[in-house]
Amino acid sequence: MSKKKILIFISVILIIFGGVYLKMKYDEKAKQKEIYYKEQQERITLYLKYNTKNLILSNLSISQV
Repeated sequence: MSKKKILIFISVILIIFGGVYLKMKYDEKAKQKEIYYKEQQERITLYLKYNTKNLILSNLSISQV
């Protein structure tokens, strides 16, 4: 009976460590994903900031012709 309790205890500890490891891995991946989306949002904002002015000006010049 003692060996069975030790085996159960070791199994529970391994399951807990495995869960903690997977949670840390998932959190790191989520953090990298968040950073990626933030960078993409900044790129899109800059693109829209500089290219919509040119687009609006070109549309105005076309509509005036």
